[in-house]
Amino acid sequence: MRNKVDFVESISNEADVICFTETHLDEIIKNEDIIIEGYNRDPYRKDRNSSGGGIIIYISKFIQAKPRPDLDFDSEALWFEIYFPSHKLLLCVVYRQPSNNNIFWDKFHESIENALSYSLNVVITGDVNVDFLTDYSHKIFDIMRLNGLKNVINEPTRFCATRQSLLDPILVSDSCDVYDSHVIQIDRTYSDHDGTIVFLNNLTRSKNNTTYKRMIWDYRNADFDKCNELIATFDWESIINAENSMDQNYFIQTTPQCYYKTTPAYTFLIQLNRFHPNFTSVILQDSSCFHTTDATEQILAKLPASAIAGLSMLTHF
Repeated sequence: MRNKVDFVESISNEADVICFTETHLDEIIKNEDIIIEGYNRDPYRKDRNSSGGGIIIYISKFIQAKPRPDLDFDSEALWFEIYFPSHKLLLCVVYRQPSNNNIFWDKFHESIENALSYSLNVVITGDVNVDFLTDYSHKIFDIMRLNGLKNVINEPTRFCATRQSLLDPILVSDSCDVYDSHVIQIDRTYSDHDGTIVFLNNLTRSKNNTTYKRMIWDYRNADFDKCNELIATFDWESIINAENSMDQNYFIQTTPQCYYKTTPAYTFLIQLNRFHPNFTSVILQDSSCFHTTDATEQILAKLPASAIAGLSMLTHF
């Protein structure tokens, strides 16, 4: 238990937001029983009230945030709007049961689109039960490409006797400036998952009535036969044998042009909603002031070891 207490204390000292999945909590466990000093006294949670599952979010008491139930798409997904002095961020924490089907992913996709129509700064974390090291053809990768999301965790997060997998990604939108992200090792006596953490620099400011364009290439409906024909009939010899660097650059540019000519593309104009920040600039002057004492033991006593499975942290500088 000592190693586990030290671990939670260390991440509490530096994280603005702490997220757990698979909390296994129910109505018997009250919020006052799982308070962490320095964080909101009423942590936001969704309990499955049955075997397994559940999520909980701790947000620093120095940060203003509010739930966004209009974006929630599943019984084990929570969206939050987090305010900073000149911008806002939408955070989603989700636990996906392995048995969830395409309906889950369709709702997940729609939820992300709605979030991006409100703010350019989006972070999604949790346990999605998709191996990001091997399942490259999974639908979640299409969702990420279509919405300009990238995963900033590149190491395994779940370990068993026969394999290692990356089930706990942190997905961020293009506008999020990631200072650092990595995996936090957890003692295997407490969990078969590692935790994850991301540090964000200044985020994109959301201005009133701001619009931006996003172009999406529909490779699923591309005419690859036509593309291959264009590539096959092009005069490559003159380019390949050329010593002129300009011709070599032209060679590099030609192949993508063949794809562009044979792939449908759509341009979307996205308009952001109006936003009025309502707090002072002292909120984030000293993020090192978030400390946890023996209150950490209270949450550890209530949360099962499996809660570490979906542990993720968000810190803003």
